[in-house]
Amino acid sequence: MQELAATAINDADAFYARLSDKMEKRYKQDSSELQKEYDRLAERNQNIDDMFLNLYSDEAKGIVTEQRFIKLTEGLEDEQKENDGRMEYGFARWGKTDGYYHVLKNAVDNNEYEISAVATTNYNKFIAEILKCEIAYLNGSTEIWYDPYLNRLGTHSELETEENHILVPLMFTQSGTKTMTSIDMSIRYVRTYNEWKVSDAIVVVGFGFGTDDEHINGILRTLIDIEDKKLFVVTLGYGESEEDIIKMVAGKLKVSKNRNIKILQVDKNGKVCGTGISWSEAIKSL
Repeated sequence: MQELAATAINDADAFYARLSDKMEKRYKQDSSELQKEYDRLAERNQNIDDMFLNLYSDEAKGIVTEQRFIKLTEGLEDEQKENDGRMEYGFARWGKTDGYYHVLKNAVDNNEYEISAVATTNYNKFIAEILKCEIAYLNGSTEIWYDPYLNRLGTHSELETEENHILVPLMFTQSGTKTMTSIDMSIRYVRTYNEWKVSDAIVVVGFGFGTDDEHINGILRTLIDIEDKKLFVVTLGYGESEEDIIKMVAGKLKVSKNRNIKILQVDKNGKVCGTGISWSEAIKSL
């Protein structure tokens, strides 16, 4: 009996040793792949920066840069078409379900809220199709194009000129383009800020406050700390305490008035965890 027990223990130790070895190898492989993807994206953004810099300012590199830029633009146009296709498929499949946008639309239709301004970091027009109102696309859109020569934004037809400039779908990362210097984009941000400034509160749904979103974080930071506005953050619940989430959000936004941040943890159906009440309804009582 003792011999069988000893054998079982040895077998168990050997099993866990093999399992641990496999998990370690898998972890190293996943980490390696993640690093490769990060390096690829960093190189892509650097290439875009270089192309924007040389496209119209460096005559020696202009022709080569233009060829590379056209190739990149063709790829972005293909990506734009794919996004439109996914949007149409998604709208056909989920267009009548109770997602975040639908919850807000129902609340507005029932006169529970008056929307001052809606902004999104998504590229597609899914939100516009549901809410039927003007949307500020803070990170670009499949509907917005960019003229790097004139540093101007607009629809493709609005930007077409006799000079036949290269037009680029505005779907780049913030670090990949310099569209923030465009007066068109500046107006969009200022208009969104001013409309939120006169609102009773700002509601953020599904936004991560990442370091690449500092242009948006800065708006929220000013509204919270300077204008003393309330920020309601609607996020999926994972069992974290409200205090920890507030601390995390405040840290990312670099705000000092933590008291102005309110958290609503919801389930996959948009109901506040443990209540069965939709987040749009719960906000009214906070």
